[in-house]
Amino acid sequence: MKPSTFLSIVFYITTVWAVSMSKAIVSVNGKTIEYGEISTLEIKQLPIESTKDKIDFEIYLKDIQSQPHQMIISLGNGNGLDFSLFPKFNVAKKALKASIPASKLPLNIRNLDKIIIKLIIGDSSHENLIKNLGELVPTEDFKKLVPYKYHERIGLKPEIHHIFRTSPETINPIFPIVFIGFNAVVFLAIVATWFSIPTIFSNFKGISGGQLATNASFLSCIVGFEIVFVRYYLGQTIFTTMFHCFLLSIPSILLGSGTFRWLAGLRKIGRC
Repeated sequence: MKPSTFLSIVFYITTVWAVSMSKAIVSVNGKTIEYGEISTLEIKQLPIESTKDKIDFEIYLKDIQSQPHQMIISLGNGNGLDFSLFPKFNVAKKALKASIPASKLPLNIRNLDKIIIKLIIGDSSHENLIKNLGELVPTEDFKKLVPYKYHERIGLKPEIHHIFRTSPETINPIFPIVFIGFNAVVFLAIVATWFSIPTIFSNFKGISGGQLATNASFLSCIVGFEIVFVRYYLGQTIFTTMFHCFLLSIPSILLGSGTFRWLAGLRKIGRC
């Protein structure tokens, strides 16, 4: 083998030498889990019981001489929901340290059933190190301190049933009461006025049948308006009320004009 080829192989092996972990310590308020150099299948857990709890990480590396380019301690569900811590690196001790109060954990993380701790070390001159360090288990009392409401994700949604607002069938009861009172006042005022004029009844002897029918019909229209608004107050719809008012308004105008012209004519000749 040529010396240049041998040197290239050695250089390649040394440049891709993996970063390894000699020891890792995770503690929550004095409760500690520790990992040695040999990995086991056992998943160790620490409970989080209060917002006053403090989570500390202390990780020692080997086979590395300088600070790695990327250092992350990931806390999450292992399925894309993660929260990252960026530890400080002590070159002399080859140690990473980080800590976070439990109260600073995001709500969507602290309400997980278990929080997976993952260490990620990346460096261009070494193979990346990705290692699970254990799990944090929030207690139910800890979750209840600040409940988390899960947001809806993009996807199929239930069919939307829109209910259109219907037109109001009634209005405030004060309006029909006002119209009822107004009609009653007008009707009583006309009748009272006629009874207050002594000579007006003597003029009925010479009144034509048509004029008498006009006068009676006009008073009937006023009474009709009174009945319409009373029925509205008792629950008749606004549209039916408007329709009846429209039907009464035309004869009321015509009959009222004829009645008041007749009264004006009597007043002009001094009979009332």
